[in-house]
Amino acid sequence: MEKITRDNWPESWGRVPAWTEVSEEIYEHFLNVLPPLNYSYPCPYFQCSEPYSHEYQMVRVGNTPKEDRFRWRGKYLTFSKQDGKCWFLGINFSGEYPEKEVS
Repeated sequence: MEKITRDNWPESWGRVPAWTEVSEEIYEHFLNVLPPLNYSYPCPYFQCSEPYSHEYQMVRVGNTPKEDRFRWRGKYLTFSKQDGKCWFLGINFSGEYPEKEVS
């Protein structure tokens, strides 16, 4: 996929693959629109504080399946800046992002 800029803003971020390059302007827009939910270093990434969607997820609270619980969790737009480039890392649960596949 080509680099995303203000001129080719996607209709749905849910259709954009993780590790798609974005312009610095897009990166700064999402960083500054609201305070970030997470901002991490040394892998500099941040997540927008407004959930993009929610997903029902199983949570293990004990040692047996009978103790498993399900809950709704928010998923957030995630961005990173590495090696002078800005990246969209997908829509992820809080504190999570996909590792970049090295080929």
